[in-house]
Formats: sequence, structure tokens, C-alpha cells
Amino acid sequence: MSTAKPNVHSVQDLPPKGGYPPIATARGLRPRGPPGWAIWLGILSASAYGFYQIGVTNENKRFLLKEKRDSRMAIYPFLQVESDKRISSSIKYSLEKETEIMKHNPDWKVGESVYSKRWNPPSNRI
Repeated sequence: MSTAKPNVHSVQDLPPKGGYPPIATARGLRPRGPPGWAIWLGILSASAYGFYQIGVTNENKRFLLKEKRDSRMAIYPFLQVESDKRISSSIKYSLEKETEIMKHNPDWKVGESVYSKRWNPPSNRI
């Protein structure tokens, strides 16, 4: 094998005279959407309006609860009287029934509690 190189005239690759044309690297896109400050302004405005509405709703709720409480306090005495009448008639009926049932036992004291000496009226919640 021969190691001799053929006598070939090599030409180096060079740029054309006047240089290559510039390469377009800029993107031709328009800006999309609103700017950042506008987005933040929208978020803050929506949040402020939401908190305002929460305050208005809470005031309305407080007013309705106060009205409900006041109306209950206004009718409470009437409800208490009805409850007292019901309890009184129930006790009277129980004593009459007890008298009728225990009439043959002379040692029996009608209305006396067999458990304790203290009596509490039934509690009713309004």
C-alpha cells in the first residue's frame, strides 16, 4: 500500500464576499393577554368586592337573628303560661288518679313523693 497522498488541490470553504445575510431570530408574535398589573388589579378588585358582600351578608344575618330572638322573647311569657297550665292540669289529674288508686290504703299520703322532698317543674326549651 502506498502512503502517498494524491496531489489534490483542496479549497477551504469561506463565506461569500459581503458575508452571509442576517438570520431572523426575532419571534413575530404579538403580546398575548393583559399585562400582569391588569391581572393583579382584577384579582384585588374581585377579592375586595367579595369581602364587601360577606360583610353585607353578615349584617343581614345578624339583623334577622336579632329579630328572631326579639320575637321569641316577646312571646315567651305567653308560652310559659301555657306550659304552666299544662303542667298544673297534669299534676291535678295525677293527684286525682293517685287518690282513686290508693283510697284503700289509709297510710298513703296523696301527692307526697316517694323519692325525695324536692320538686322541680319540667323544663321546656323554647
